[in-house]
Amino acid sequence: MKYIKIVLVIFILSIITGCIPGSDTYNDGPSNLKISNEFGNNKVFQSGKEISIWGTAYKTTKIKVEFNSVAKDIKADKKGNWIVKFPASKKGGPYIIKVSTNDTTVVFKNIFIVAD
Repeated sequence: MKYIKIVLVIFILSIITGCIPGSDTYNDGPSNLKISNEFGNNKVFQSGKEISIWGTAYKTTKIKVEFNSVAKDIKADKKGNWIVKFPASKKGGPYIIKVSTNDTTVVFKNIFIVAD
């Protein structure tokens, strides 16, 4: 009986400590990564304008976004939304956009930046 009480206390404590609001831990499980439907192969951006890439994932999922030789690490917010902004660039391409988490990688090819 004493053993059962100890196990029960440990179980309850593990539940409580895993549910502390505002915890800065990351989700290391399934990411459920989704990228906005605005992105895909053959995407064209306008030169001279900031480039934003966004989507959703499970809350607190670590996300890495790579574009035009720049990589940025972010974390999905408490609602699962994420956005990455890259500085304005000159015209060029083709580039790739690579978005990855611990269990998913999505690559978009033939991305171009064109003049105004």
